[in-house]
Amino acid sequence: MVHDAGAEFPKTSSLCDDDNKRAFWVAVASLITSVIAFFVGIVLYTTTHSAATLGFSLENSVDAISSALVVWRFWPAPEAVLESREKRASIGIAMSFIILGIVVGGVAIKNLVKQHQPSRPDVLINLAIPSIVILSALGVAKLHLGYKIDSPSLRKDGICSSIGALLAVGILVGNLGYKKNTGFWWFDAAVAVTLATVLFLYGNWTLVNNARKGNTWWTLSFWSSAANNGGISGVPLNERLIVDDEFDSEKYTIDLPGSASAPRNAAAAAAVVVVVPAPTNETKVPIATSTPTQSEAESDPESETETNIDDVIVEGNL
Repeated sequence: MVHDAGAEFPKTSSLCDDDNKRAFWVAVASLITSVIAFFVGIVLYTTTHSAATLGFSLENSVDAISSALVVWRFWPAPEAVLESREKRASIGIAMSFIILGIVVGGVAIKNLVKQHQPSRPDVLINLAIPSIVILSALGVAKLHLGYKIDSPSLRKDGICSSIGALLAVGILVGNLGYKKNTGFWWFDAAVAVTLATVLFLYGNWTLVNNARKGNTWWTLSFWSSAANNGGISGVPLNERLIVDDEFDSEKYTIDLPGSASAPRNAAAAAAVVVVVPAPTNETKVPIATSTPTQSEAESDPESETETNIDDVIVEGNL
């Protein structure tokens, strides 16, 4: 019995799909844009001390991190590895939301308490206008593709870009209002506090929801690639092979459960590990069936004389 290669082999690249390719390049563009916006925002904050500007800058640092995680998530790899990356990228972005919410919210509250007023509203307005356009476009593109290909990490990255656009709106409206009336000094800080609260709550909700689903994100094993690549004992899934029912004992090595002192029954014979080279395209790896001897069958009354290994999938590694 030969298994369908299409059903058993993982996909070797996420970029074979047009939507995945678009998601990858949108994330790359977002990464570059966010790094530039981060440094521009930090420089302006040192001169304006605007809470929304700091929030905008820090949000872009998180946006850069989340975009980098999305780039990593869609980097060509076997499908099982991509699925594992999806979970970890999504949770990593959620954690960055919590950190961002704490930092931005804390600074904004401090500015509200001290009634800090912006010093260079025209500069902040010139920063806000292009930021609104660029971040809104990136946010819409990420959310659209994230829902289309069902990628939670890409959707979260889209939320991050959208939050950046909203912070830029707060900067724009706050400073336009401040130019008309200095009593409007509080607006951008209030926007920053509101959005920081949203990010903090959403990040925590994501972590709790994943914990309920059994994703132990607080453990080291969850983040280690060896534990999340879908392999067995460190064997990656791109070395998964197809089973046939012929076997060349001179070419392959079989290791059946049990030992010389422990009888191997028919059930044990079905669980085999074959050490062979990884396949290139469609590889048929023959495997031998093992039938217990009469003495073994008598010693184990539950054993059967025939074994069905039609559905055995073996893991191989050099």
